[in-house]
Amino acid sequence: MLYSSSTADKLLACYLQKPSLMVETKYPIEKDEFQIQLHKIIFVACYNLFATECKSVNIMEINQWLSKYIA
Repeated sequence: MLYSSSTADKLLACYLQKPSLMVETKYPIEKDEFQIQLHKIIFVACYNLFATECKSVNIMEINQWLSKYIA
């Protein structure tokens, strides 16, 4: 399957604007569908922030969440 980094960027931007899209069952997606490590990291961060009832996700929240894991 071809992988479009540009399309993945746009999908992640949609998840940042509306994190609830990640859990909708109409178009399920998992982190392993992203081929670029950065995309996987952003997806997991968004997903976990949404799971903690964060209504909107922004770069500052992602950075804060990641700071717990990056030394």
